[in-house]
Amino acid sequence: MKRKYEIMYILDQDVKDTQEVINKLNGILTSEGKIIESSEWGLMNFAYEINHKKKGYYVVVIVETTSSAVAEFERVTGIDKNVVRTLVLNTENLQNYEQTTKMSKTDMTKYEEERREKRDFKKPFVKREWNKDNKDFNKDRGEYKPRFNKDFSGPRADKPAGLAKPADEKSSSEDSHAYVVRMQEKYAAELKKHEEADRLEREAHEKALAAATEEADKEKIIKARAEAKAKKAQMSTEERAKLDGSDAITELRSELQKHANSLRALAPESEAKIHQANLRDMTKKELIKYMKSVATKLNK
Repeated sequence: MKRKYEIMYILDQDVKDTQEVINKLNGILTSEGKIIESSEWGLMNFAYEINHKKKGYYVVVIVETTSSAVAEFERVTGIDKNVVRTLVLNTENLQNYEQTTKMSKTDMTKYEEERREKRDFKKPFVKREWNKDNKDFNKDRGEYKPRFNKDFSGPRADKPAGLAKPADEKSSSEDSHAYVVRMQEKYAAELKKHEEADRLEREAHEKALAAATEEADKEKIIKARAEAKAKKAQMSTEERAKLDGSDAITELRSELQKHANSLRALAPESEAKIHQANLRDMTKKELIKYMKSVATKLNK
């Protein structure tokens, strides 16, 4: 069954022989019908870039053909690189729709031409120059007041050259040292118990290595110890706290970490192990041990 269609297709701006492409596409439509009206609008600007192109060759046709011919037209234009866009309208069932191949009166190119004619280029452009005495520029600004005096030499101008650290930083470091001493005295028994457990584990490992006669057995022992360390490292802070007895420490963890940070800031940059330690992942007892080791190195 034949129906009337209004079809628009846009060809690429770089097509050399546009007439050949138009004849090819129109031939598909007329294979099972006829062209009632055809119009070539020519090369026109796009509203926006399509495939990095700014222009296209517009063609509008009104045909009476079958749906199979239209389907073949859409298939071919979908794979043809010379065709940028297509629009197929079946207008038979649209009320008050007038089929035409003429360009609409509201076409943007005509609108641009009309707008260009209405522009007034006779009025010269006057550039306003800034003047501090001009009241229009200084209106509601008030008097300019500099933030600093001319003789201002900076906040550290009066600081002696030999002073290494501010007084508040020095006092905070002294507080941290005293805090570490208090923690060591308060939890000496728990720390000693923890150190004793580490020592026994280390001695047992060394004895097992000494007793092993074959290299394969030694590798197994070393591998087992490494796996145990890795398993412990994967444990959460709460799980490790239950194992090392950190729950018995009454001090706030935030307070311990604050003093640990203060001590770490005093350590030289060469102590990479101290600066790379993750304090957030340490238990309370691990923080006390860390502060003890840092304080020992600082006192040397």
